Amino acid sequence: MENRNQRVIDDDEVVFAEEDEEEVIFANEPITIKKSVKDSWKILLVDDDIEIHKVTKLALGDLEFEGKSLSFFSAYSGNEAKNIMRKNPDIAMVLLDVIMEDDNAGLEVVKYIRNTLQNKIVRIILRTGQPGRVPEDTIILNYDINDYKTKTELTRKKLYTKVITSLRGFSALFRIEKSKQELSDIALENAKLYEQIERYAATLETKVAERTQELEIKNRQLEQEIQERKIIEKTLQKVNQKLERLVNVDGLTGVSNRRHFDDYLAREWRRLKREQQPLSLILCDVDHFKLYNDSYGHLQGDDCLRQVAQTIAQVLNRPADLVARYGGEEFALILPNTDLSGAQEVATKVQQAIRKLKLPHKSSKTSEFVTISIGISSQIPNQEQLIEDLIRTTDRALYAAKAQGRDRIISN
Repeated sequence: MENRNQRVIDDDEVVFAEEDEEEVIFANEPITIKKSVKDSWKILLVDDDIEIHKVTKLALGDLEFEGKSLSFFSAYSGNEAKNIMRKNPDIAMVLLDVIMEDDNAGLEVVKYIRNTLQNKIVRIILRTGQPGRVPEDTIILNYDINDYKTKTELTRKKLYTKVITSLRGFSALFRIEKSKQELSDIALENAKLYEQIERYAATLETKVAERTQELEIKNRQLEQEIQERKIIEKTLQKVNQKLERLVNVDGLTGVSNRRHFDDYLAREWRRLKREQQPLSLILCDVDHFKLYNDSYGHLQGDDCLRQVAQTIAQVLNRPADLVARYGGEEFALILPNTDLSGAQEVATKVQQAIRKLKLPHKSSKTSEFVTISIGISSQIPNQEQLIEDLIRTTDRALYAAKAQGRDRIISN
């Protein structure tokens, strides 16, 4: 009995209409929902059940991806699907039934697409209503498909997701293939240019120079196209991290170096001058460090500096605070938005932390352990003052601490 939504034309062409009878869909031509085929993603539906075609089109009719709607091709057998794929190599996705005119009809279509047509980018989703006859593990292992689902699995939401994922994959592969073709064209053009240069080199030196320059540009473009963007990004990230460390970090102690200190101090000076907030600077000097090196050697002296630097860094608990190796055995602490009393509190914690290390110093004239002398200065930057004034007053305070017996804190 003929279905009320079906009619036969010329005995072999099946057609059906939507419920509102406003649009008639032919089995052998694409259905465009909103735009022309040229502006749409081509989807091939292959199933011997006409209801599957209708339901699929109904579910996906309003779908758009990357600004393009879908246009549908319908095939009701494996042979019809092969014919449509041969004539439409730009089809993006195939929703393919496994069992049609025979048990292997869908699988033969897969082999035809991948092996005969050599179409590697179209996304193929196998659908079956009889999973027991075509086990998933066997199909996935032996056939180049992109997914395998039972028809009951593909709800409207899941079907949407699967189509979007497939179109995204097809789009990416299409761009890659297009880039490869463009690169191949460029390579071919380069080869022709080289032949011209060799042929006319003796008499056309000026043109050879111009062509060589063009080839260099094209070769650079070719190299840029070949490089994978993600690999470049990762490489650049690693290089930048290494450069940043080389530029800003002291190689021995692991804290900031003098260059970073100078840049950071200048930046904070300008900021706090605008905000009229205090900026404190602390200078620390390891007492009798030359005698330490003479007694224990330079390798142990380096280890001593590392421990002192890391101990000072652990005292600072604000992201804006910075400790840097100022020079030799001297360290500097920049404390933005910190007045003199706050800086004195930080200096006391630093002094106590160094004492707790109890690093032996048998040649020290101050203590049996490593100690530090500390100078502090604090200012609210203004137009009349310079950064050098802050550094100079802090350095004088450090000098006073050493002159008064070392292992002490002096504020200026």
